[in-house]
Amino acid sequence: MIGISFTQTGMDEVVAHISRVEVFLRDPITECKAELTQWFRDVEARAFTSQGATTTRQWRELEPRYRQWKKRRFPGRTILERTGRLRASLQVQTSDSIVESTPRRLVLGTSVEYARFHQSPGQRPFIAITNRDAAAAAVIVRRKLAGALGQQVGVAA
Repeated sequence: MIGISFTQTGMDEVVAHISRVEVFLRDPITECKAELTQWFRDVEARAFTSQGATTTRQWRELEPRYRQWKKRRFPGRTILERTGRLRASLQVQTSDSIVESTPRRLVLGTSVEYARFHQSPGQRPFIAITNRDAAAAAVIVRRKLAGALGQQVGVAA
């Protein structure tokens, strides 16, 4: 008589991977929130530093008369910066920063009351995500998912 026996090896590891993936899929935002928030703040820092050149459109120049007034009253302040409140709310956590999340949704932005005006068509949109920026955000999510799977992913943004 010939006996055959089977043993399972690695089953605990498989179950652990499935569990991590299940947690990730149930609440992917919580898993990615900190990194996506930092990604957004970095995008906004580049937008303000470049005066919109790193966004979908360079910011329109200030009107000459206003530019002279601002130069006298707020020396050194650039476009979309007078007090620094708007820029700060988008780059670090302030009372004006918006970071709201649910398991499937992440809202990042500012509650500064005049921000909406600048986002209007024909103005100076400071939140303008390029395809390259979006791809970098997708890399963050893919890396987190790969981590849940216990894999290393080398993806260039």
